[in-house]
Amino acid sequence: MSTDVITIKQVPQDLKAFWSEQAKANDRSMNRELIRLLDSERKRLLGLQGNFKNFEKINAVVKAMHALPSLDDRPVNDILYDDLGMTK
Repeated sequence: MSTDVITIKQVPQDLKAFWSEQAKANDRSMNRELIRLLDSERKRLLGLQGNFKNFEKINAVVKAMHALPSLDDRPVNDILYDDLGMTK
């Protein structure tokens, strides 16, 4: 795996102190901790984008389903259950 160098400038002291403590608590260098953080955020964002794509597909199926004609106007419970509440 090839690597590149990134320099971050003008980091607020409290932010630097926080990530420095996180790195120490996780027994990592600050560099390794920030790489882990960036990779974790990338995976989270890609997952959210994937979920949004799935949402669009699901929404399209629901719209298509609602466009189908209704063959039985009875409430769903009347179709599935008898007078005693047992499944038909």
